[in-house]
Amino acid sequence: MGDQWGQIESIEDARIDITEIVSDGAGGWLRRPRTVELRGLQ
Repeated sequence: MGDQWGQIESIEDARIDITEIVSDGAGGWLRRPRTVELRGLQ
């Protein structure tokens, strides 16, 4: 998902939780959790 390697962790009514795998700049990798907030139609 997105520009980085990622995995969807959970999907709820108001948000999606993902974990991106990103380079740490020193040859290793970091797991970076992110939340995408969803807006309802009004």
